[in-house]
Amino acid sequence: MRQNWLPYELLSAVPGTLSFNHAAELFQGLVNLNPRKVEYLLSVSQSVQAKRLYLFFASFYEHGWLKRIDSQKIDLGAGKRQIVENGKFNAQYQITVPERFQKE
Repeated sequence: MRQNWLPYELLSAVPGTLSFNHAAELFQGLVNLNPRKVEYLLSVSQSVQAKRLYLFFASFYEHGWLKRIDSQKIDLGAGKRQIVENGKFNAQYQITVPERFQKE
């Protein structure tokens, strides 16, 4: 389970201790996570921002395990979150991300 928690803990540090770009680089390699464990982790965790970032990066990097997660079980809260200044708004996850991470 630790393998699934570590990315969550890292994303909880964005944008304070860890930069968005550094988190993105780390998340890019997470191709073999267990979808059931990730779903459970995200369903019980409290940080809306970390949950949105977790799903955003999984979607951005098109990780295969994302298709096997039931997003209806994950409370992403309400309202918009600004992760970075002067970024682009991602409507799906209601977060502001650097422009280079915004797919057209």
